[in-house]
Amino acid sequence: YAHLGRDPVPADLMKKIAPHVYRWTERMFEHNDLDFAFTDRPFAYADDDQIPQSLIPFIEYMFRDCGPQLQGMLSTFNEWVEENADLPSGTPIQEEPGADAGAHPRIGPFDFSLRETVLHSEAYANVVFHFQRVLDVIDTLGANERKRFDEFITSVGGSELMATRLKRRIKSEQYQFLLA
Repeated sequence: YAHLGRDPVPADLMKKIAPHVYRWTERMFEHNDLDFAFTDRPFAYADDDQIPQSLIPFIEYMFRDCGPQLQGMLSTFNEWVEENADLPSGTPIQEEPGADAGAHPRIGPFDFSLRETVLHSEAYANVVFHFQRVLDVIDTLGANERKRFDEFITSVGGSELMATRLKRRIKSEQYQFLLA
């Protein structure tokens, strides 16, 4: 949505070429229980909070093919924290202190394997920050919910990634990612 749905040129192309995809991006951005495109169906969560079986292959794909890059970013952040252990709270998280970091401040480069191919990437503070937010939600789960979550994550191949913990917290203030 942020890259294609708001920019007038790609948004217009998407509306013309793939209107259902465009509508999906709108629905994913909106947080409300009533989707006016489907007024004949009442809003409801899946029975017993079950994940639809049709979604399982996509979640497995996310952990299998996207997980290694995310794991590389998290590891690079943890290494950066160890190398910069003396930095005080409030220090901007970026590879080159004092440089204009922009919207996606880099932490450093790393390599990762995707389907037996080694790729080069950059670790970004915003990605690590959002992973931290996911961990924070997981940490609020009660014992039974956590057990169900862990069993599900194991079944879709996400145990290793979801067991990753950050060596230091990140905070976001005035459009900057800072050490907490």
